[in-house]
Amino acid sequence: MKGRLKLILILSLSLNVSMLSAAGYFFYRHHGHRRTYERTYGGEEMLLDRVSLRPDQIKAIRERSRGFYAIMERKRSEMIDLRQVLFFLLFTGNPDRSKIDGIIDEINRVQKETQTLVAAHMLDEKAVMDDKQREKFYEMIEASLERKRPRGKVED
Repeated sequence: MKGRLKLILILSLSLNVSMLSAAGYFFYRHHGHRRTYERTYGGEEMLLDRVSLRPDQIKAIRERSRGFYAIMERKRSEMIDLRQVLFFLLFTGNPDRSKIDGIIDEINRVQKETQTLVAAHMLDEKAVMDDKQREKFYEMIEASLERKRPRGKVED
């Protein structure tokens, strides 16, 4: 009898430790590695290095960029929160289709706002550049999009 209790206690403790470890891992993965938008996506420092901007252009871009990365980080955080709510709604016992549709509408709204902000920011940066710098800027964006393109054959 004592042997069974010890075995049950050991199994229970190991299960609790593994569950706590998994929860800690996912918490650290979500919160511990949270980087700002600027550091995650290169930000203007990468642009300034690769496009070879003059000091006056650097100053102009920094003035135009003021606040952009903080706004983008807030949008990114909002999008993560909305996706978590959507995930929760999808896997509840009896999913409410109207609530799911509402969250999807919110995700679409935030995505549109983000795309609009990014496009306006790119136009602001591009306006400061000369033709050669614009060409390099275009190549950087094109290369970034190409890296994100799915590889392989897509079947129906």
